[in-house]
Amino acid sequence: MNVPNENEPKEELYQIKKDSGKMLHTYLRNQNRSYNNSFNMIDRKAAIMIRMNTTIISAVIILFRHIAMITYGRFIGISLVITSIFSLAFAMEASRPMVLDYLLGFRRNAKSRFSKLEQDIFAVGMTPDAELSEYEKAFDRLIKKKEFQIGAQVRTMYLFEKKIKKSFIMMELSYTLFIAGFITAAAAFVIGNF
Repeated sequence: MNVPNENEPKEELYQIKKDSGKMLHTYLRNQNRSYNNSFNMIDRKAAIMIRMNTTIISAVIILFRHIAMITYGRFIGISLVITSIFSLAFAMEASRPMVLDYLLGFRRNAKSRFSKLEQDIFAVGMTPDAELSEYEKAFDRLIKKKEFQIGAQVRTMYLFEKKIKKSFIMMELSYTLFIAGFITAAAAFVIGNF
């Protein structure tokens, strides 16, 4: 049996000897699909949290007089409302468009370094106000230069990844608060009736 020696140089696993350009296209297509799926998942999860939290808040407010009659009822009702409000806020923050973040992030990170229209023509929503003829000329220059195409894609990917990371953190906080509120309410109910 051949046991690999740790001192021997390791062969690169993902080294490519010849690239026809198809691999880059496949990679970019898969990345874009991944971003699209991530945004869709964030929107679906946020919609679930928004519906559940608004239902809980409404039910507790409407039924608070009845909830307050049970042992620790006021604590249960108030803790459910507070955690649901914060959970709702985080879910809404995760799913909002964040256009200002894109504009500020793009200007700070890219626009100062890449000032030509053809360099940022595909950055989502970041194209400055330009006449159609100017836009068409920039698009023509973009088509002729692979560096502009890849650069625009990379800058857009950077913005998407920052947005997705921030949204995932917001969704994690939303779900954590929802679970914490539910556990707190259930524990108070059990302790009050034990």
